[in-house]
Formats: sequence, structure tokens, C-alpha cells
Amino acid sequence: MNRTLLIIAGALLLAGAFFGYRAYVKHKQESALAAQALAREQAERDRLTALERRAAAEAEAHRLAEEQARLAAADSARRLEELQAAEARAAAERAAAEATLARMRAEADRLRAEKEAAQGEARRLAELREQEAAAAHAARLAALEKLRALEREVQDNAAREAARLEALRRQAELEALAYQKARPADRIVYPPDYKARDHHNLRATLEWEAYRQAGATVPPLPEPETTQTEK
Repeated sequence: MNRTLLIIAGALLLAGAFFGYRAYVKHKQESALAAQALAREQAERDRLTALERRAAAEAEAHRLAEEQARLAAADSARRLEELQAAEARAAAERAAAEATLARMRAEADRLRAEKEAAQGEARRLAELREQEAAAAHAARLAALEKLRALEREVQDNAAREAARLEALRRQAELEALAYQKARPADRIVYPPDYKARDHHNLRATLEWEAYRQAGATVPPLPEPETTQTEK
């Protein structure tokens, strides 16, 4: 009986050990499977997390690329606006410079024309002054020549006048001398019925005849000397 019990107990122990081992092995297998499933889940979660992180990184990179592209586009637009503004300023400055250059050229042409006109006027005035100086010199020479001729004429006239006055003086002296020699008789008082005009004419005729006869003895006057002196 005890043996049977021992056999039964042994069998039960063996069965318990077998079933326990089988449970242990099954549990171990289930644990391993659970661990594997957990590992697979964890790997899947890690993969999904990596994918999410990658997607997030790619999205961030895409966002950053878009932001960078937007900033680059804005910077390009700003640079384009600045370039267009610079080109507009350059065009305006070029137009202003061209206008200034045109004004400077026009001013240079005007100044050159004024300079040429001034030079021509200066040459004309110089020629005119030379002509006027030559004419004034000729006029001065002519005036001096006229003055010399006038002085010579005055001197000649003075000499002739002096000779004439000298001749008249000598003639007067000779006539006075002749008159003294042929002086008529003293005046006679006639009565009222005396014909004064007839007797006066007769007396004048007699006096002139006596004067003429007295003057016949007077030597003739010399010819007046004409002297010409030049200054």
C-alpha cells in the first residue's frame, strides 16, 4: 500500500515535474515569444519613432529649405529691387551727366564762338587802331607841314609887308621931301564973288603939276625883297 502510494506519489511527482517542466518550457517559450513580440513591438515603435523623427527631420528640413528658399527669394527680390533702383539711379545719373556734358559742350561752343568773335573784334580793333594811328600820324604830319607852310607864308608875308612898309616909308620920305621942295604959295583970301571951285581946281592942277615936276627928280624906289625862310 505504501509502495503504491509511493509509486503514485512518485508518478504524481513525475507528472507534476513533467507538467511543471512543460509549463516552465511553455512559459519560457511564451516569455521568449512575448519578449520577441515585445522586442518586435519595441523595434517597430523604434522604427516608427525613427520614421517619425526622420519625417519630422525631413519636414523640418523641407520647412527650413522652404524658409531658406523664401528668404533667398525675398533677398533676391530685395537685391533685384536694389539692382533696379541702382540701375534707375545710374540711368538718371547717366542722363544727368549726358545733359551736363551737353550743356558743357554747348557752353564750350558758345565760349569758343565768343572767344573767336572777341579775337576777331580785337584784330579788327587793332587794325582800326593801326589805321587810325596811321591816319592820325599822317594827319599830324600834314598838319605840321601845313603849319610849316603857314609859318613860311607868314614869314614871307611879314618879310614882304616889312619890305612894303620900308618902301612906303622911303616913298613917304621922298614925297615929303619933294613936297617941301614944291610947296605951293601961302593961301590967299579971295572976295565973296570969287569962284572958289574953279580957282580951287586950277590951284590943285597947278600944285599937282609942280609936285609931278618935283617928283621927276626923285630916284625910283627899289623893288621889295622877298625872302623865304624855313623853320
